[in-house]
Amino acid sequence: MSYLQTVSFTKGEKGKKVYTEEVIASTPNAAKLAIQNRLGATIKVTKCMTSVPSTAEGAPKGAQY
Repeated sequence: MSYLQTVSFTKGEKGKKVYTEEVIASTPNAAKLAIQNRLGATIKVTKCMTSVPSTAEGAPKGAQY
């Protein structure tokens, strides 16, 4: 199952600027790898938040794959 991962990261080992991206991935590590592959550079994750799908009655349904 995939989740929305909100990843904050710096580029390279000594990067100072923090970037934030939302990625759909099954794990935080998969999200990190997806960002690294897209950028073609290594990143250092400073924070990762995983959005859990809602199970509340009447909640909007996400895409089904």
